Amino acid sequence: MNVLNIPVDAALLAAWRGWLAPARQPFYLTAAEAEALGLDTVPRAGLTLTPEERDTITEWNIAPGADRVAWLTLADVDALPPASRRALLRAQVRHGRGNVPLGRAFPELGLPPGRFLWRPETDSG
Repeated sequence: MNVLNIPVDAALLAAWRGWLAPARQPFYLTAAEAEALGLDTVPRAGLTLTPEERDTITEWNIAPGADRVAWLTLADVDALPPASRRALLRAQVRHGRGNVPLGRAFPELGLPPGRFLWRPETDSG
């Protein structure tokens, strides 16, 4: 496969999928949002992320008021009631977290038009 006319091997593609869809992801919330959603959180202060995680979620762009972090797997997110899942994703957009794209921006993937999280099996290629 070529990306920007540069050959990319399978190992790098797998790494990219891991960066876009890590097994466990940070979700940024205020204390009130976390309580309303019933999510366990840890303080954002002292959060340690890899450079790839930091870039994928645009950690530098997160609003200061989102001072709690819920670490969730995709299964955890899927287990939330639909209204809670939508509220969680809307909060991420509101707080400036990256990697919560709109499905309608990727029609070739056949996704719902709303916000979504990348999954390891999501493939635009």
